[in-house]
Amino acid sequence: MADENFFEEKYFFHLLNLNFHFPNKEIFDLFQKFKSFKKTFEFLKTKITKFQSEEELIKELKENNIEIITFNDKLYPKTLKNIPDPPLGIYCKGEIKLLDSFCLAIVGTRKATKQGKLLAYQFASSLAKIGISIVSGLAFGIDENAHKGAIDVGGKTIGVLGTGIKLALKEKNLAAKVNLLVSEFLPEAPGLKHHFPLRNRIIAAISKGTLVIEAPLESGALITARLALEYGKDLFVVPGDIWNINYAGSNMLLKQGAILVTCPEDILQEYGIKIKEEKVNLTEEEKELLKIIKENKLEEINEIIKFSNLDTGRVLAIISSLELKGIIKNISGKIKIL
Repeated sequence: MADENFFEEKYFFHLLNLNFHFPNKEIFDLFQKFKSFKKTFEFLKTKITKFQSEEELIKELKENNIEIITFNDKLYPKTLKNIPDPPLGIYCKGEIKLLDSFCLAIVGTRKATKQGKLLAYQFASSLAKIGISIVSGLAFGIDENAHKGAIDVGGKTIGVLGTGIKLALKEKNLAAKVNLLVSEFLPEAPGLKHHFPLRNRIIAAISKGTLVIEAPLESGALITARLALEYGKDLFVVPGDIWNINYAGSNMLLKQGAILVTCPEDILQEYGIKIKEEKVNLTEEEKELLKIIKENKLEEINEIIKFSNLDTGRVLAIISSLELKGIIKNISGKIKIL
């Protein structure tokens, strides 16, 4: 922000967003013509009614550790530039370099079952543990459990918002824990209904693939899934009970050709990723939990948590690690020792 000329484009991007609320096709077309937010702003000067001084914006961004990345910024991710309707800029808080990492989206219904939440947590923790950045939308249900799974194993996770970053930090405790927050909307923008499908295109674009867990037919996750396919990304789906409405959309995607997965290894296999041999060595915690499972002939995760006297998050993390190491397999929520 110290370089005035460098910040100028960010400032005019923000003023245009303040007045026209991105995404906006008129502004997008004008920017494509002028290749400059300042020139676009000057062309529309007569329509500008809202202002914020450059000093005020700098203060706001610094106080909240928010960075603006515009379309013509070197940090703007190539994955976003390649879609038909890329955001003209994004507001970011956290580890911006994660936008260029190996990202995988995990999405699904807000009204997830207990089993769906466990699946989201386990897939996320297993994949995050080996360096994959988990992307989701910071909503309730599948999203929040995917973020938590990555966080609990010390992995990386990106939250793409349908609100502004400042508002998310006020409303969601989880927002402060993710490694990177991304939003197309003004820092205090509310979560309007039409924001969330727009948010989904960013989730699909920055991710190498999208994993769908529990998506009803009306789920926003199906929008993310459709966009992932349009963008040439991989689409993975966990199958489910045909009588459960939470899996109606998921099973439909499978009939249409999505890749069926039942464990994190299925995804890793698609990308040719193998766990290094040294990971077969078990930690003391893993040995102890494995002993408890064997001695008590436990299968249900809830039973394992009860017998272990450990926190739920810790047990799930250990189970995910054991599964990745090929010691156990999680089959529809039941643990089998291999």
